[in-house]
Amino acid sequence: MFDQYVGIDWSGAKAPQRSHSIAYAKCNANTICAPNCNSEKLSRTDIFNKLCKLVEHSKRTLVGIDCNFGYNINVGKKQFGDDANNLDLWNTVERLNTKYTNFFAGDFWQQKPYSDYFWTHGKQPGWFNTNELRRKTECKAKEQRLGIPESPFKLIGAKQVGKGGLAGMRLIHNLKLQFGDKIAIWPFEQNNLEKAQLVITEIYPRLFIRVAGFGNEKIRTYDDLNTILDHFNLNSIGSSESLNDHLTDAIIASAGLKWFCENGYNLTTIPLPDDAINFEGWIFGVNPT
Repeated sequence: MFDQYVGIDWSGAKAPQRSHSIAYAKCNANTICAPNCNSEKLSRTDIFNKLCKLVEHSKRTLVGIDCNFGYNINVGKKQFGDDANNLDLWNTVERLNTKYTNFFAGDFWQQKPYSDYFWTHGKQPGWFNTNELRRKTECKAKEQRLGIPESPFKLIGAKQVGKGGLAGMRLIHNLKLQFGDKIAIWPFEQNNLEKAQLVITEIYPRLFIRVAGFGNEKIRTYDDLNTILDHFNLNSIGSSESLNDHLTDAIIASAGLKWFCENGYNLTTIPLPDDAINFEGWIFGVNPT
């Protein structure tokens, strides 16, 4: 079990350095208090620094970040060989983007052979088959009516989650370089989950919102937000902050992480497929069976 739960809404955009599209909220265990948050503009580097401080703290923390840490295993094998693993991907993303600050990862999707699998402009290419490109966790999320996650290979339009995922890979790569086994990335590092000070998982905030009965609505009002917090057995949040859907996603994610863990979602015992553990990753809250 964890002492605190952090929800992070994330962005892979090149600019600006600080933005309301990145948000951070924290919820303590063994309390019904609402999550702590503020509406300040944040950068990815700010998030890195916040996570560094959490590692140095005495509390064990589960951190959920709204980004993918892997993608479809079949694409991974074409890029890295039949024995492709998550470290092949993370190390390559970092190596190709060291010239960029703030964890931007633009050169990965622009260089061959990696660029061959990303939809970056124009109409949907004939080769871009969403169903064939889905990860197993994305398929399960859809089957369980927890939402339909956008493809990490779609880098066009408003929902460019793939850019955020690649930036997130740089973030966790650098955290691991600095802190080693004090950090565990779920589900790739199953053997270190119980010893790590910080456990980081992929989240899909829409999942928590749907679990609380709000479907595909954007949450932008205190009334809706507090209804969801009540569903997760937490007190209402005060109206001192200026809300936007990025901040509410982070708040709801921190509350949802706590609620799931307190109601039997155990990261160490979930029977995930090997492809998820070795390369694709998994969305917190999705049932693998």
